[in-house]
Amino acid sequence: MTQQEINALLSGFIRRAEAEQLPVEAIVWMQGETPVWQYRSCPDVPRNIYSHTKSFTGTAVGICIDEGLLHLTDRVVDFFPEYLPEGAESTVGQITLRDALTMSSGLMEPLLMTPERKRGVGAPDYLRFVLSHPLKAAPGSAFCYSNGDTYLAARMVEKVTGMRLDRFVAERVFRPLGIDENARWEIDPMGHTLGGSGLFLKCGDMCKLGVLYLQNGVYAGKRIVSQAWVDDARRVHIASNPNPHPDPDDWNCGYGYQCWNLPRGEAYQFNGAYGQYSLILPEHGAVIGVQCTENDVTGSITRALQGEVLSRLYD
Repeated sequence: MTQQEINALLSGFIRRAEAEQLPVEAIVWMQGETPVWQYRSCPDVPRNIYSHTKSFTGTAVGICIDEGLLHLTDRVVDFFPEYLPEGAESTVGQITLRDALTMSSGLMEPLLMTPERKRGVGAPDYLRFVLSHPLKAAPGSAFCYSNGDTYLAARMVEKVTGMRLDRFVAERVFRPLGIDENARWEIDPMGHTLGGSGLFLKCGDMCKLGVLYLQNGVYAGKRIVSQAWVDDARRVHIASNPNPHPDPDDWNCGYGYQCWNLPRGEAYQFNGAYGQYSLILPEHGAVIGVQCTENDVTGSITRALQGEVLSRLYD
C-alpha cells in the first residue's frame, strides 16, 4: 500500500475512535520491520499487554520444539510427576502441550485470570492449583480460554531450559528483536513467570513479534523460530466460537497456538485484554499494533478496527 492509503485508513480509525471516545493510546503500522505510520495519545511508555503475553510464551515453546526440547505430544505431568493428583493418571495426566497451547486442556474453567489472581486464588502454588481441578472434557476436544493452560506450557519451557521463562524470552526473542531485555513480567508467588498475562511493552516493541511471524520466523536477517512453527502456530487448530456460523466481523473465529484467526484473508492476531493487538496481515506485508487503556468498550474498539481498517483492506 502507498503511504497515502495507509494514512487514510488509520486516520479514519483515529477519527472514529475520537468520535466514539474510545481510549486508544497508540497505533503503529509496520511495513516489514519499518514503522511507516504512528499515533500516540499519551507518552510512549511500556504498558500491560495482558494476554498478548501468551504469544511470546507460545514463541518460546516453538523455539524449544525446534531444538527438540519439547514436543506437542508431551504430557504435562511427565515433567511434573509430583504434581499428579492420586488416581488422576487417566484424567489430568493426559493433558498434552498441544492441549495447553490450544486452550483445550479439558479443565473447562478460566483459571488464573486477573480478577482471581488479585484475590489470591490459586496462590501460592499455581501449578498444583491448576492440576488439582478435575477434567470436564476430554483433552483436545473443547475450547475454554484460560491462563491456566498457558501457565502449564510456560512451566514446561522453564523445566526443559532450566531458565525462568522471562529470562529465556529475553535472551532468545527480545534481544534479537531489539526489545528491552529487562521488560517487566508478572511473576507468580513461587517465583515462576505467569506466561499468560502481565508483560509490559511499548506498542512498537509489542508488535515486533507480529513482524517476526510475518517474516516466517526471521528478524533482521536472523532466524529466531522456524517457519514450520510459524505456519503451524497461526493455523486454526480448534473452534473458539460455539456459533457454527459466526458473523463475518467476529473477532473470535478460531484459535491456533496462543493466537487467533481473523475473519478476512490470511490475517491473524495476537490479542490482549482491553485492546492490545498485533494484527498480522500477510497479503499486505504489514503488522498493525494497537494499545488501549483499560476500558469497558473493547467490543467498540474491535468493531472500529474491523469497520475502518480490515474491511477496507479485504472487502
